[in-house]
Amino acid sequence: MAAAGVQAFLRWMEVLKAEQLSTFSDNASLPSFVARLGGPAWIGFLTGAVLLIYTLRKVRNDPDMALWAVTAATLLLSPVAWHNYLVLCFPGVFVVLRHRQFATAALLITLPLIGVEWNTAFWQGDGFVDHVGQSFYCFILLTYWYALAVQHNRDDPGQVRQPGDLGGAEHRPARAADQ
Repeated sequence: MAAAGVQAFLRWMEVLKAEQLSTFSDNASLPSFVARLGGPAWIGFLTGAVLLIYTLRKVRNDPDMALWAVTAATLLLSPVAWHNYLVLCFPGVFVVLRHRQFATAALLITLPLIGVEWNTAFWQGDGFVDHVGQSFYCFILLTYWYALAVQHNRDDPGQVRQPGDLGGAEHRPARAADQ
């Protein structure tokens, strides 16, 4: 809204109300996911907006990760986030690697290798479980968002540490009760 102005924002809101949201399984956005399940798309937009605000607050002190976490959050908020838009988050994997979170980086690199055809090959029905299965790329995008925005400053079980590094754990002397 700050960049385009109030008029452009209001016009965008009119377009969102007037246009039918794409619920094709390739659309990884939260509004599309909610619409695919039969709910109103505004719930997805509201959830995406909450995730974006949370992300902005969470990564404000980590400029290396901020751009990629905010990118993932805005893709979740967007009305259309095709599976190939996930490439916009790939540079965040390098930041995860720099944080020495190798297991998380391996997951982020591996998930997009699952072809989008998986959605249509196994989940062809119109039931709830089928719609959840068709939303696989939304879950991949949520995984990226979680890794970049929420888990970015946590210890990773796959993290390789230097010898003697306790990872922030306090070392205290043993007491008689501990023995």
